[in-house]
Amino acid sequence: MSLNIFVVFTLIMLWQYYRSGFEKTSCINAIFAGMWVLFSIEYFVTNDYIVYHTGFYDESIQTIWEPLYRLLLRLFAPLGFTVFNSAVAAFEMFTLCFMFKRFCPKRYMWVGILFFILSVSNMMSYMCFKRQFLAQMVAIWTLYFMIDSQNRFRYAWAAFAFVCAVNIHTSAYAALAYFILPLFRLRIGKIGMSVVGLLFIGSLSFQLAGYSELLDTALTLVQGKDSDRYGRYITDIEDEETEDFAAGTVEIAFNAFYLLLLLYYNRSVSRTYYWLFLLSIFSMLLRIILVGDLYRLSFYFSIVNFFTIPILLVQLEQQPSSLLRRAVYLIFLTSMIVIPAKSYYNAMSGSKVTYITARFKKYNTIFDEAPDLTEFQFDGTREIN
Repeated sequence: MSLNIFVVFTLIMLWQYYRSGFEKTSCINAIFAGMWVLFSIEYFVTNDYIVYHTGFYDESIQTIWEPLYRLLLRLFAPLGFTVFNSAVAAFEMFTLCFMFKRFCPKRYMWVGILFFILSVSNMMSYMCFKRQFLAQMVAIWTLYFMIDSQNRFRYAWAAFAFVCAVNIHTSAYAALAYFILPLFRLRIGKIGMSVVGLLFIGSLSFQLAGYSELLDTALTLVQGKDSDRYGRYITDIEDEETEDFAAGTVEIAFNAFYLLLLLYYNRSVSRTYYWLFLLSIFSMLLRIILVGDLYRLSFYFSIVNFFTIPILLVQLEQQPSSLLRRAVYLIFLTSMIVIPAKSYYNAMSGSKVTYITARFKKYNTIFDEAPDLTEFQFDGTREIN
């Protein structure tokens, strides 16, 4: 119920934002404030909640986590987990709100926000990967300082944010890619488009399991003697059925359509937007290649999709009108409304759920007197009464 109330509130705020001619940013602020409340009042809704709730009070569990995260736990120890969770959510929502307003065109910001909130693979998934999401929100400041900030100390701030992120969750090493973006000055031409297209097609049949030993060596170089903490992610690749994680036909078709638009318009956007396009393109290749928990590495790149989708919509609308361009615009806009809406409907009203969405229907809060604490951990989908 709480999640549905928040979605209705979001739609009302977006309507008010539209009526103001896309100028009333207080409506956008209100949405992220509401999201902060939603994150803060959660109680054993996501799988990670019990892990970090238990670990907050058990120092023996904390030893497996990165040093900066452990430091935060010590600082908030006198205040309790609820306050800690709320403070973390406040930072995450402030960061998201800032980045949306910084990178999203005003006219189509609502599309990016709905895509983030309604699609199960976005907000609900981020809520389930708590420590990694915090690391992502720290790491994205590295991206901001590298490609958009005019601060004269921006490179130092970018490095500082990166160091903080990897000391919250090791997966943030993926954000190293942010540092090389300014090196990409030349836009993607016809040859480059062909290469990316071939890589996309080739990734559909790529088997990551064949490179598990190489991945294990790379992890050892990064983590040293502590590599066992994340080594199971690589071991899982050999044990998992690739088909369980393979993208469906509809998803592949949409990603191909999205990729074509990114490639076609990469020469028409500003340099900052071009660098965001590059991250979106890379995220689609990773999404197909990575399986199991390694899939979560792609989140450091797909996070910018909430910005590049609105940017593309502006490009499609601004180009000289023709029947074909108008059709492409309408198909893309409709897809970005229907796909996340269907995802949300299936999660909240469908007969089957994944382990991620199993408790979102009821959404326990810290105010519930008798919350449902049933644990869910399973692959695929299940029917749950």
